[in-house]
Amino acid sequence: MNILTKQLKFYRTLLPILCSVMLSGQLFAQTQSFTLDQAIQYAKEHSTSMQLANLDVQDANEQITAYKAIGIPKISGSVNYQYYINIPTQILPDFLGPAVDGRLLTYNLISSNEVLPGSDAGFPAQFGRNNNVNAGLNLDMLLVDGSYFLGLKAVRLARELAVRQQNVSIRDLENNVTTAYLAVMSAAKNETILLNNIASLEQTYHETRITYENGFIEKMDVDRIQLTLENLKRNLDNVKRYIELSKNLLKFQMAFPLDQEITLSDAFDDLVDQAKATPEWAALAIDYNQRPEYRVLETAHTLAEMDVKRQQLGYYPSLRGFGAAAASLQRNKLFDGKESGWFPSTYLGVTLNVPIFDGFDRKAKINQAKITLARNQVQTDLFKQSVSLEVSNARTQYANARESLEASQRNLDLATRILETAKTKFKEGVGTSLEVIQAEREYYEAQANLMNAEYDLVVAKNDWQKALGIK
Repeated sequence: MNILTKQLKFYRTLLPILCSVMLSGQLFAQTQSFTLDQAIQYAKEHSTSMQLANLDVQDANEQITAYKAIGIPKISGSVNYQYYINIPTQILPDFLGPAVDGRLLTYNLISSNEVLPGSDAGFPAQFGRNNNVNAGLNLDMLLVDGSYFLGLKAVRLARELAVRQQNVSIRDLENNVTTAYLAVMSAAKNETILLNNIASLEQTYHETRITYENGFIEKMDVDRIQLTLENLKRNLDNVKRYIELSKNLLKFQMAFPLDQEITLSDAFDDLVDQAKATPEWAALAIDYNQRPEYRVLETAHTLAEMDVKRQQLGYYPSLRGFGAAAASLQRNKLFDGKESGWFPSTYLGVTLNVPIFDGFDRKAKINQAKITLARNQVQTDLFKQSVSLEVSNARTQYANARESLEASQRNLDLATRILETAKTKFKEGVGTSLEVIQAEREYYEAQANLMNAEYDLVVAKNDWQKALGIK
């Protein structure tokens, strides 16, 4: 009984500890904090688009292996067993009778009158045995084919194309995660500003209500401030919902579970400060090779050139080698060692395939390959023009965003001074609450404009960087 009591006491002591550990583990599993770089890395490891891109690369690797197999000798084996219930019978012409009669006449053993007349009926004959076993090995290999070696280069280049398309997917994923991350950070800062404004306005509302109760101002002055306060709280609710929606979008881009909480550890102001400084790559000329899409087009162009050559090589002869080694066993009693044994058969050979006339099929395929090559060149030229326009617009957009941010900061400073002056005048009794409410609205609007300008600047820098293909 004492032992049982001690065990119960031990479990009662251990149970809260276990519950605490399990609860903390659940909380840790349900809430994770990410910097922007960590969010991008998480997306690369879990995103379905990246999984598909990785599978495309793996498939390209297997295509190389499969194509190499075309030039590797093929060996196949076969075993065939047949049991003839009735051995096939063939009618043979009567060649024995005339031969025997001719020989007898030669030796004057019979006279010409005694020679039997010829007959077309023939006589039946059976060939083979009841049990037939055939076993053999067959060899087939490619000896000479110019299109094979060119095709081998093409499939290797196709793998490189898959890798470069994977890089495009990575770049797009990075941009999508960055955009979603910035939206959450911007909304979170807006929430902080609204909370500060609400706290400040609540203090103003409390002071104004005391002043009204003392009979120095009208009830309308209190109502105006209360209306503004309610509007701020409603805006705060909208921002909170927007933050939730933005987080869900970020989770989706990252392939993060939607039912788990996520927090962002980067500071939005730090990104804004970085975006304010002129980037070191601002004066760089356009290098199309920095764009992963251009490298995809470049690889596709090389593949199109190879396809033209491959179709042209179809006019050349090809040479294949083949061979076989076989053995056959024919017995009436399959396991009777006294009957005849295995009879071997072995041969080697080559096949030369010389194209002569294919109904202009090859010519049409060559022309189609040339059209594909020309189309790829047009697409490459169009992409270069698009990149030049994108870089120019991104550079201008960044400059406009910086100017807009500077102007918004000046307007906020001015709105702050106007609000402080209006509050001072109102407290001293020489101003009205209407002036305070108007000044507050202008102040909140200036805050919102500054927030939008900061977000636009960070996005503009990211777009400019994307246009240049710089990481």
